Amino acid sequence: KTFMSDAQSKRALEALRANESLFLTGITGSGKTHLAVALILDWYADSLTQREETGWSNKIFSAKGTPVFLPTTELLLEIKESWHHEENMQAESEKRILDKYATNPLLVLDDVDSEKISDWSRQVLYLLIDRRYRNMRQTIITSNRTIGQLAEEFDARIASRIAEMGVVVDMGKKDWRIKIGVS
Repeated sequence: KTFMSDAQSKRALEALRANESLFLTGITGSGKTHLAVALILDWYADSLTQREETGWSNKIFSAKGTPVFLPTTELLLEIKESWHHEENMQAESEKRILDKYATNPLLVLDDVDSEKISDWSRQVLYLLIDRRYRNMRQTIITSNRTIGQLAEEFDARIASRIAEMGVVVDMGKKDWRIKIGVS
């Protein structure tokens, strides 16, 4: 079954292949995450190449690196866990966590508006998005809010950078999960 229009998929795929970032907006169940995962798989598959190895096998690897799918709530939880690094010597620092995601070749930041809005969450998301923006790192962001709503309700600086980073794709106001009976 088709979960989105061909025009939306085509526009998003063209942007991805042109190394642009994407902002996928729409209501819950409109296919934002579904499309983001399909795009990350296309990006990864397009970067696979074979390298001749000594011996009797070839190795397949990604020439671009490994993309990361990261729900926003998971990012914030990972950073909060780092605050207890004295107790757990294996924990990463908040800076290292942000560095890891800011430098990744492709990051899908899922459900940007799902967390409780606080000054701290605004700061974390601003730091991550601003660093990816300045370093021209390809990013796919999903949100139930439009760019305008993000600017008004969340943070105008974040919304402005997202808008300039690439293409905005509106997934619409149809919940495909409810329509097809998937929970």
